[in-house]
Amino acid sequence: MLFFIFISLFCFCLLVVSFRYLFVKVAFCKSSARMVGKVVIVTGGNSGIGRCTATDLARRGAKVYIASEVPISIGETAAKEIQQETGNEAVYFRKLDLSSMKSVQEFSQGILELESEIHLLVNNAGVMLYNRQTTADGFDATMAINYVGHFLLTLLLLERLKTSSPSRILFTTSLMHNFDYLDFDDMMLTKHQYVLDYVRVYSKSKLADLMFARELGKRLEGCGVTVCAVNPGAVDTAIITKTFPIWAKIMLYMMKKLFFVTPVEGAQTAIHCAVSQEVEGASGYYFSCSKKTPSAYSMNDKICAELWDYTSELIKPYLKETE
Repeated sequence: MLFFIFISLFCFCLLVVSFRYLFVKVAFCKSSARMVGKVVIVTGGNSGIGRCTATDLARRGAKVYIASEVPISIGETAAKEIQQETGNEAVYFRKLDLSSMKSVQEFSQGILELESEIHLLVNNAGVMLYNRQTTADGFDATMAINYVGHFLLTLLLLERLKTSSPSRILFTTSLMHNFDYLDFDDMMLTKHQYVLDYVRVYSKSKLADLMFARELGKRLEGCGVTVCAVNPGAVDTAIITKTFPIWAKIMLYMMKKLFFVTPVEGAQTAIHCAVSQEVEGASGYYFSCSKKTPSAYSMNDKICAELWDYTSELIKPYLKETE
């Protein structure tokens, strides 16, 4: 019995190594650009892709704020670990719950009071909640965290980013944007029941991020702010396992080992778009290791503008409170 288990595990490991070697290709960022004197914000920077991105930028000399909803003790521990790993003491944790528009306001106000310049905003944090949840603001939690919260955060910090130019704004999106569309009458998927609705709302949130990046890039043309949407690929992080049942976790574990890249590998596109001189001025584009063409739907400028108007109405009360 033990021999059979050993052989099975060996064959599985061999399959994983062979498959990844043959089919999973990752391009690493080759830029040696330094970030000394640059102020960076990475949402979800305490773990996964965000942490790998924050660590790389800290290693390049940037002053890095990792923003997350985790308990302060966990966030500060992550910041200290990055400090120790990179030798850069200018790594800080700030509490940010993207599902709460009040938290986004408080975080933004705190950063604006601390920093006269902001050079890079990495809108990276994301979730896929198996059990659908509604926030205190009345938004679907996945949509709020992945998209609406980042929309508000970006607008609240936008003037500071503009006056700090050249600066950049990145949005972590997903290949899953290809498989959905936006329904402005039911953006939160609350009016109808859908099969795998938690997957659909995630897909829609990532599509919205991509289209927001495109529209924002157009609106900021000539302002010295470069806006990019980045696809890290399928990455082995906790984003799709935290709320999943055990049977789904087992299936996902097998898929991850075969098809998913590591967080370090997944962070390479974001790092490239953050530091590479080649990206300067390439606003509104979609990157996945290199510049790629997203879905035709996501490039519909009319729908991108409609999304901007729709979301602006959603967050208008929270923008007024900060004026």
